[in-house]
Amino acid sequence: MRLLVVGGTGTIGAEVVRLLGSRHEVVVASRTSAVRVDITDSASIDQLISTVGQIDGVVSCAGSTKFGTLDELSLDDIADSLANKLIGQIALARASVPAIRDRGVIVLSSGLLSVNPIIGSTAKSVANAGVEAFVRAVALELPRGIRAVAISPGWVGNPPADPIQDPRPFTSAREVALAYLEAIEGTMTRSE
Repeated sequence: MRLLVVGGTGTIGAEVVRLLGSRHEVVVASRTSAVRVDITDSASIDQLISTVGQIDGVVSCAGSTKFGTLDELSLDDIADSLANKLIGQIALARASVPAIRDRGVIVLSSGLLSVNPIIGSTAKSVANAGVEAFVRAVALELPRGIRAVAISPGWVGNPPADPIQDPRPFTSAREVALAYLEAIEGTMTRSE
């Protein structure tokens, strides 16, 4: 399979690229890679898809959000979070559909905070829940047997010395990458 991984230089994305790259042809795109993209800029996304050409799937490990309580976040902080994590991934999915071959796949990233928020996760929780809602809806509409899947990782990496006040365990990026591999090579659709 020929796959486009957006956000392929980040903590999760690099592991996804490493794992998928051992089994498939992978094109890596990010703000810092040789193939560049900014998912908050539709022209940048269109240029990426035009440059990459036909693919069997697109994986998004991109999209940042702000952390802070409602009184700490400005409306601009919330809007930036939605523009980056939610709208950016929607724009990527939308632009990718014509380039994805029949029975291909779109894999987007949400996160645990969509259903298990903590204090300070307002913008993150809303953006993640939006990604999951988008995937559930678009999975019903995609043409040519294209599947849509949302991967919802928990805390990734090593627990910090002063952990966020959340008792949930951290997961290695390598372990999370396995979920992306399963989404690509499996038959699942919607939020997983």
